[in-house]
Amino acid sequence: MNLQLTDAAKQNDLNGVIQALALKADPDIRDSSGLAAIHYACQHQNLQILRLLLEAGAAPNLQTSDGHSPLDLTLWHGEISMGVQSQTSQKMTRLLKLRR
Repeated sequence: MNLQLTDAAKQNDLNGVIQALALKADPDIRDSSGLAAIHYACQHQNLQILRLLLEAGAAPNLQTSDGHSPLDLTLWHGEISMGVQSQTSQKMTRLLKLRR
C-alpha cells in the first residue's frame, strides 16, 4: 500500500486517491521518480485531488527531488500561453498559497 496513493495520483485516478486516503496512506510518500501525489495532482491540474491531499495533510511546499514545489508544477503545467494561466491553475495556485 505504500505507493498506492502516489500511483493513483500519477494515473489521475480520483477514486484510487480516495481509496488510498481512506486506508490512511501517507500523502507525502515519494515514488522512485522523487514525486509525491501532490506533484502529480499539480502536473495533471486536478483540483479535486489537490484538495483531498491537502485535507489529508500533504505538505503544500514539498519539493521534488529536483527542487520544484507543487506551486512551480501548477504554474508550469497550467500555462495556456506565455504568462496566462488556466482557470483551474489559478484556483490551484490560490489554494497552495493559502496553505503555505
